[in-house]
Amino acid sequence: HVLRGAFKDAAACDHAVMLVLLLKDTGRLREALRIGRAALALASDHGRDWPEYHDLRMFVGHVDVEAGNLHEGLLRL
Repeated sequence: HVLRGAFKDAAACDHAVMLVLLLKDTGRLREALRIGRAALALASDHGRDWPEYHDLRMFVGHVDVEAGNLHEGLLRL
């Protein structure tokens, strides 16, 4: 499904969360935001009903805030 531009299941959101957190924890905030935002876009059509989608959205919001993007981050939280 990723080739079609969408995540096929909630597990993909979990994997994205792990990658975003790994990048954040190693100080690579810009990369974490790029991956996180891309993952949100890939999950947005089908994933809005998944709790994992909302976890991903929250973690991307935290990274946004930590990176100084306060307004964007707070909108995701």
